[in-house]
Amino acid sequence: MNDQFFDLLTGAWKTQLLIAATENHSLPPRIQRAQDQVYPKQVHSPNMVKQMKRMMEYWKELPLRGPIPKGSMKDYRIYMEAQEEKAQTSKESFLKQVDFDKVQRLLDVGGGTAPYLREIQKQHPQIHTTYMDIEDAAIIAKEKGLKGNVIAGDFRELDWGKEYDLILLSQVIHMYDDESVGKLFDKASEALTEKGRLVVVEHFIDPEDDAFNFLFDINMYLGTDGGKCRTRGEVADLASHRFTLERKFQIDERTGVLEFLSCSQIT
Repeated sequence: MNDQFFDLLTGAWKTQLLIAATENHSLPPRIQRAQDQVYPKQVHSPNMVKQMKRMMEYWKELPLRGPIPKGSMKDYRIYMEAQEEKAQTSKESFLKQVDFDKVQRLLDVGGGTAPYLREIQKQHPQIHTTYMDIEDAAIIAKEKGLKGNVIAGDFRELDWGKEYDLILLSQVIHMYDDESVGKLFDKASEALTEKGRLVVVEHFIDPEDDAFNFLFDINMYLGTDGGKCRTRGEVADLASHRFTLERKFQIDERTGVLEFLSCSQIT
């Protein structure tokens, strides 16, 4: 059986299991044992379940794709809250593995509810931070306690500024086609200091990645114009005209990180 097809089936099973575990207080013993193996017992992701159920309605139309679904503000908030729930499993690991010691200025592009940035602000209050995302996302992030400089708008069109020591692109590039992602890397390169770093957090789809990421890729196919999940190598290739991959690591079961240096730093 094709590995990706097997991962897709496994991901579909995990999705149904998460929905069952969240919506039912009592599961049959065998299902409960399976759920306990797949998820921590403390899992509580009601908005993630709502988002999954919404997207599963569109999965029924595969392999055809209809018009890209346009949700309401309520749907958007559910999506944002689902991302917030997911980040709770990874933000501590992220903060431990990324070096912030020499970072004075940081830009979070497409920060959403800003779970990583809010934690950075708590643990490293000396860092001058800038958040950039659309107005609806910025409103929710502020509700959750985001501080610092906030720039609201389409980050593909906005001026990112200059002289950042670190730029964070967290769960952003899967929403866009290759050409658009290349332009984001251009903007990042121009906004960083000579020794600055670009940190990309993503759902990757290399064979060793969790099966959920392959289902997430279906969401990108159905819900975006050209967006897709990529392998680590594909992302590194898109960045290669501006950056060199310095290291890669995991921050949770489904989330990987690529850390880039500008090509000028490599001698």
